Amino acid sequence: MTMNNHNELNKKDDDTMRFTNETLKAAVRDYLKQAVDKKLIDKSHLEKFDAGTLTGGDFKGLEIIIAQRSK
Repeated sequence: MTMNNHNELNKKDDDTMRFTNETLKAAVRDYLKQAVDKKLIDKSHLEKFDAGTLTGGDFKGLEIIIAQRSK
């Protein structure tokens, strides 16, 4: 499997984040914004969230990074 095929497979398996209400969406955005402000993650991740292209897998990975860097 080539790297390009691997990326395509991940896109199909890992949908962008969807929210059932605006309160939850705002809470996730605020969480990411605080992590950017604390320089725990790059602001490009917040931009991906705002663009609607951040996936559930991306977010889970960011949660792990934020937790590790917060120690």
